[in-house]
Amino acid sequence: MAFTKTVYSFEVKENTVPGTVVGKVGTVFEALTPIKYSVQEDDGENLFLLSPFSGEFLLSRSLDFEAQRFYILTVVVQQGDSKVSSVRVYFNVLDVNANPPVFSQDTFSALLLEDTVVGTCFLALIVSDKDDGVNGALKLTVAGGADEGVFFINRAGSLCLKTELDRERQPFYNLTVTANDCVQPVSLQFTTTANVIVVVVTDKGSPRMATTGNITVHVEDVNDHDPKFSQSTFSLTVREDAPRGTSLFQVQALDRDIGTNGQVRYILTQTSPFVVDSVRGVITVMEKLDRESNSNYTLIITAVDQGDTYRSSTAAISLTVLDVNDFAPIFTPQTLTLHVMENEEEPSQLTHQISALDEDLGINSLLTYFIHTGNSDGLFSVIPNGTFQILHSLDREKESLYSVTIIAVDSGLPPLTGTLTLHVIVDDVNDNTSDIDEGLNGEIRYSMENLDVPFAIKETSGELLTTKVLDRETVAIYRLMVIGSDKHPTQPMSSSVLVTVLIGDINDHGPQFLNSPYVAYVPTEMAPGSVVCALRATDEDTEMNAELHYSLYGQSSDLFSIQPYSGTVFTSSGLWRTEAIVVNVHVEDAGENPKFDVTTISIRFQNASEFPEINVSVISGFLSEDTPVGTLVAVVSAASIRAEAVFFYLASGNLEDMFHVEQASGVLTVENPLDYENKKEFTLLVEARDSGSPPFSSFSEIHINISDINDNFPHFTQAEYRCEVFENSPPSWVCDVLAIDADSGSYGTVHTI
Repeated sequence: MAFTKTVYSFEVKENTVPGTVVGKVGTVFEALTPIKYSVQEDDGENLFLLSPFSGEFLLSRSLDFEAQRFYILTVVVQQGDSKVSSVRVYFNVLDVNANPPVFSQDTFSALLLEDTVVGTCFLALIVSDKDDGVNGALKLTVAGGADEGVFFINRAGSLCLKTELDRERQPFYNLTVTANDCVQPVSLQFTTTANVIVVVVTDKGSPRMATTGNITVHVEDVNDHDPKFSQSTFSLTVREDAPRGTSLFQVQALDRDIGTNGQVRYILTQTSPFVVDSVRGVITVMEKLDRESNSNYTLIITAVDQGDTYRSSTAAISLTVLDVNDFAPIFTPQTLTLHVMENEEEPSQLTHQISALDEDLGINSLLTYFIHTGNSDGLFSVIPNGTFQILHSLDREKESLYSVTIIAVDSGLPPLTGTLTLHVIVDDVNDNTSDIDEGLNGEIRYSMENLDVPFAIKETSGELLTTKVLDRETVAIYRLMVIGSDKHPTQPMSSSVLVTVLIGDINDHGPQFLNSPYVAYVPTEMAPGSVVCALRATDEDTEMNAELHYSLYGQSSDLFSIQPYSGTVFTSSGLWRTEAIVVNVHVEDAGENPKFDVTTISIRFQNASEFPEINVSVISGFLSEDTPVGTLVAVVSAASIRAEAVFFYLASGNLEDMFHVEQASGVLTVENPLDYENKKEFTLLVEARDSGSPPFSSFSEIHINISDINDNFPHFTQAEYRCEVFENSPPSWVCDVLAIDADSGSYGTVHTI
């Protein structure tokens, strides 16, 4: 007896249902005795059950191709009690598409520069399939969500760039990646506010299976946009008396890039009296303006981003300097001499045109002329256009020399004046006998009583001379007693006069900082506009030579600002720091040849809770100019957790020492008489300084307004006006008179009667 085959081999799909007949063996025999099949060797652990009589194999449980791909059994056949024959039986498990493709991770993330070259592949999509053969063969395609055709997948399964990117239009992409092995793509419907790309991965098995993953593509910025001003040109006006530190205008340029690529800094590319805050774009006056020297400026401002390869743009700023009445009329020369014959029959025909020059514009340069002094007898007149007239005949023996002071008044507010001294010399006509004194009696010799002064006088001419170098800061005024004596040998006659010599200032002293260098302790966190400290410099000169202007310069100076006239230092923006900062300070006087001094402020940061807590109770923020000295204005108090005692000081704003604060009590009072016409308002910076070591200070501002009282009389611009009118003239204009009152409002309104 023998099996029908020497070897049996059966193929069974891994998804075959248990109980299914999966193979059959058979024999060739002629005997009538029954035969019986049995399994002699089995590596399938009864996975395949053999029917002993029919030779059919039944599958007892599920198969798994991925666990074991084939099985080997040995089957014997018996006839009666004896073994007849044996045969090998092979079961080959066939793979079916039982596993979906699997991405190597659930989500993918990629960063792309927006200038990435088209065609660049930037992300490998790693997908695996446990199935074998055709069931594990994958195909990746972009199935939907990429209408713009931004990305594609190459044959290697990498995500690649198909079109150019623009971060400013689309900063990121959210992609849904689907691994799908269906013959027909699964119909998926997505709803999203971002760009969605469906990537389909298809194997070739049956049935086909799918899985999904997520890809986020962030587009990184590159510096591909220039800063852009809102307009290419700006037109501004500024008064020529604008103080240093005056903010005029803020320019702004926008950059569509982000990060440092979008951070804009501003630069003025040429030297001018103006500066720009590099961060905020604020245009500020930094030098004294003079319309008469330069009435127009064209500034080129550049906006530069902070990218590694920076980009920039420019705009033009046209600045027109507006005139203010800063030039007084000037007579050239300032002294004139006219010769007039005495006893002139028609003196009104004797006229002389005088004129002054005013470098201002418009109404500020419109001049009117008046006689101020020297016309007590009414002998002269000047009409407003500057025509000087002699009204009456003159007598040399009565007066041989007249000195007339003529004022030119411009029409600005307030008006400025210029002065001309007009000497009218009356020439002699032989109408009188000779003088009484003759010879030595008429010869005058001059001398001085003062001996310890740096002056001398010429004996014959009376000219006063200097004998030493003068120093106004040592002696500003000299009073000299000059004596004139005739040369009578026995009984000389004399007369004396007091001569006052005022020493004019020159800019021979530079400003000097007090307590230089400075150390300021401030809280670690400060709001914009917080007071850091108040600096003070002195200058021994006077007037413009002692008018001081403060400024900051150098590294870290943009973090702070300084009030140009008071020297108070503020934070420009909010600060939060712990490391010390050193700021450079420059002070310069306003003299013709300005002098300067420099210092540094070491700004050190401390815990805010350690600084005094200052409180100001203002009793009266409005004071009349006749407020008595000693009047209570405010009470300042403070508390400190680090020191028992706190002392109070006026750090700045106390011009001419008009106010006083008691150091211990904090009581603020009026120290000197107020004058509305001199100063109309005060901003006092009060300092509360504890007694710790080092001392910590806090600051507060007190604003005080001064109100006017009627304390000034109106006065005419000249002592006498002479007007002529015919006796038969109808009612009409005759002439103008001008009176001025220094008070304000109704107190300064002048009515003539």
